[in-house]
Amino acid sequence: MSADHERESNLEHATTRALERLPLRRAPAELAARVLAEIEQRASLPWWRLGFARWPAAAQASLIVCSAYLAWLSVNGVLWVIASAGSARTAYDASPSLSSVRAASQLVLFVAHLCASVLHSIPAEWLYLTAALAALLYAAVFGIAAMAYRILYVRS
Repeated sequence: MSADHERESNLEHATTRALERLPLRRAPAELAARVLAEIEQRASLPWWRLGFARWPAAAQASLIVCSAYLAWLSVNGVLWVIASAGSARTAYDASPSLSSVRAASQLVLFVAHLCASVLHSIPAEWLYLTAALAALLYAAVFGIAAMAYRILYVRS
């Protein structure tokens, strides 16, 4: 053992012994009453108002499953829109339609092609950094909103 580590250990033991010899002090009655009232209030909260870790296991599992399903549905919805934009031209050529519908579909196809070409011209690293920045900003907004809620509503 080094001398510094030994000194720190001796100091820690001496401090612990000194603190153990001190008499226990009672909390002021007003503070104790407020603490007990807060404990009773938190105990009476329904499970969905508690933290996620204190939810029943079935509720946690169902939330995770629903969230995963919604994420899967979102990704497939985007892929379906992209695929339908590509196949819209073949469906458009196969069936006669009104000129306004034809113009609208051409506009949608042009915008989709323009967006796809712009998206393909951006380096992948930039897209990953943009997604990471968006996630970071989302987390920051969520944190600021939680802090504002605590300051404005919980303490008043």
